[in-house]
Amino acid sequence: MHTTVGAQGLTGGAQGVDDDGPDEQVAGVPVSLFVELVGFLASAVSLVLWWPQAVRVWRFRHDPGGLGGVSVSTQVLLLANAALWAVYALLTESFWVGAPGLVNAPLAVGTIALVRRARLPRVYEEAVR
Repeated sequence: MHTTVGAQGLTGGAQGVDDDGPDEQVAGVPVSLFVELVGFLASAVSLVLWWPQAVRVWRFRHDPGGLGGVSVSTQVLLLANAALWAVYALLTESFWVGAPGLVNAPLAVGTIALVRRARLPRVYEEAVR
C-alpha cells in the first residue's frame, strides 16, 4: 500500500510527501521517521491514559466500595475502541495506530472481570466455594 503524508505546514508548504522521499525533513528528521515518532508518542499517551484506573482496580479488586467509580460500560467501550483501531491499523498498515489496543484491550477485559467479580453478592461467592 502506498501512503502519502500531507506535509503542508510541516515542511514550509510542500504539497505532499511520499514515504519513499528521503529529501523532505521536519526539524532535521526525515518526514517518515517524524510521522512514526508522532505515532509512537500518541500510542504511549494512550497506554498511560488507562494505567491509573487499571492500578486502582487491581488494588481494590476485593473491595466493591473501592470500585464504585469504575464504569463497566466505559471498559466495554474501550474494548470496542481497541478492536476498531486494530482493524484500522491492519487496513492502513500502521502499527502505532493499533499498538495501544495491545495493552488497553487486555486491561479492559481484566477490569471488567475484576469489577464484576467484586460486585457479586457475598452469598453467591460463599455458594461457589
